[in-house]
Amino acid sequence: MLLKSLRITAALSLFTALTLFFVDYLGRLPIKMHGLAHIQIIPALLGGFIGIFILWLILTQLFGRIYCSAVCPLGVLQDVVVRFATLLCRKRRYQFRKPQHLLRYGLLAACIVGFFLNIHLIVSLLDPYGIYGRMVTHLLRPLVILGHNQAALVANTQGYHGIWLVQNVISWQSVGGSLAMFLLITFLAWRYGRLYCNTICPVGATLGLLSRYSLFRVRLRDDCISCGLCEQRCKAECIDSKAKTVDSSRCIVCFNCLNVCKQGSLLYEMNTAKSSSVNRKKCTDVPVKFLFPHPNPLPVGEGILGGDADKSRRTFLGTVIAAVGANVSSGAVSNLPTGVSKVPYTKKHPTMPPGAGNIKRFQQRCTACHLCVTKCPDHVIRPAIGDYGLSGFLQPVMSFEHGYCIFDCVICSKVCPNNALHPLDIKEKHRLQIGKVVFIQENCVVDSQQTNCGACAEHCPTGAVSMVSTGKLEDALTIPVIDADLCIGCGACEYICPVRPYRAIYVDGNPVHFEAKQAFDPLEKQQEIKLDDFGF
Repeated sequence: MLLKSLRITAALSLFTALTLFFVDYLGRLPIKMHGLAHIQIIPALLGGFIGIFILWLILTQLFGRIYCSAVCPLGVLQDVVVRFATLLCRKRRYQFRKPQHLLRYGLLAACIVGFFLNIHLIVSLLDPYGIYGRMVTHLLRPLVILGHNQAALVANTQGYHGIWLVQNVISWQSVGGSLAMFLLITFLAWRYGRLYCNTICPVGATLGLLSRYSLFRVRLRDDCISCGLCEQRCKAECIDSKAKTVDSSRCIVCFNCLNVCKQGSLLYEMNTAKSSSVNRKKCTDVPVKFLFPHPNPLPVGEGILGGDADKSRRTFLGTVIAAVGANVSSGAVSNLPTGVSKVPYTKKHPTMPPGAGNIKRFQQRCTACHLCVTKCPDHVIRPAIGDYGLSGFLQPVMSFEHGYCIFDCVICSKVCPNNALHPLDIKEKHRLQIGKVVFIQENCVVDSQQTNCGACAEHCPTGAVSMVSTGKLEDALTIPVIDADLCIGCGACEYICPVRPYRAIYVDGNPVHFEAKQAFDPLEKQQEIKLDDFGF
């Protein structure tokens, strides 16, 4: 009873905290909570945190697959599904199922081979932490924001404006993929318990190789009467009550079986010799009381919301659409001239988030958990569809339709658990060039409509875009000129450009991130200008 209570407490605490961290659309939770993602096995391995990976191997060798039962969020989600299935079907019983070694270790081998052959999609699709992160990001989080926006709309109609509408950016491709995986996981858990963990999951297969020889394990004693109660309760379907054996490679040490044995013949203790068989007796089926409580992963947010108040006012009507589930974009400032582009273009390279370094390193480490997607305060990072090709499907990419990369923001690089985004400080971010600006004069409203604009230059934080005279003094028009060496690729110019569908100015990503040239040397002594009078 004590072991099970400790396991449930640890599982629900970690599961709820990690879920809330993903859902936290207001940014109220401390950023240090990203440590909950760093203790996951595949992120630790890919991120080079070998100490964490070795620690889990040692703990598994000692105590069995406690990671799967108490730490893995996808495993805990399956336990929640099993709990609901049991509530709706009181006669729900499991039975021993032979292990599918060919499929189990075949998928593990495919992940290993895929990693070394740079077929990153295999690892991304099978990583349990990444799967859960995408589910929360694209299924639960938009629903929570939708509910918040509906409450905000009701409050605003009643004259209370203390609750701001929140931008709800939805990637429908990611929603479809996450929903399909959620339905698959839910179906398998509903019908077969932890079948996914013991047949498909590469982490479960890896830990199973060690837990087979773990020091502490669940075993049946000699006085077992083979009543079958433990087998019926085992959601890993690894207990064979007739043969009186427990497949330790599939046992997730959830301790559910220990509480139902009326003979006290099931123990979790140090490994000893295999128990001998005894005569079997019939045992009446005793109703089982489940002790797994109902988790509530939904956060409760109320009060005055953070964010840019001016942007919220400009997008009030647009967020009405968001309240019924559509994408919302704050868009360009309404007083800018609008234009229709004349010259189409295709970006040569996708823009990787700050800290990616180079595309090969980034794709090898990223498992598309989308924690950086949820934490980006200006909704600049989105899941890639075809930007990186098939191998980089769903990995994060920069997109400037809904915002631009804030000059002083390094959150995405801080929260990445895989070290796919190397942690940056503000000074590094200011000099980092993730892309270069490209200007197409034929698309610019200054050229096509003979009207002033200049929004791109006003929003550029580095001086890579400036305005110069067109040469026609009678028109008094200025047109953008660019210095790509000064550009850091933040996308502010692309975001604010009013031309559609192809903007007049955009950022083309760098496959390898460089250091941008500075507009002036901060170590160089600036010439002092002396004025005899006012300067105007």
